[in-house]
Amino acid sequence: MDSGKEDQMDAAQTVSSAAIADGHTEFEAAGALAFDCVCQAAIWGDDFDNAVNTMATELEIPLAGM
Repeated sequence: MDSGKEDQMDAAQTVSSAAIADGHTEFEAAGALAFDCVCQAAIWGDDFDNAVNTMATELEIPLAGM
């Protein structure tokens, strides 16, 4: 799999939006748990926090992950 940072950022936002849209439940989510490949921090470097913040902003709930 090969993609640039911009494509990965778009994917993070798309996945977060889809998670909210697919939340067909009577309960409000208290938070989200995300898992990512360990190499993402190496690929993103200083921009890794931006990717995480993009997901957290889109979800509008606390985000935890590994």
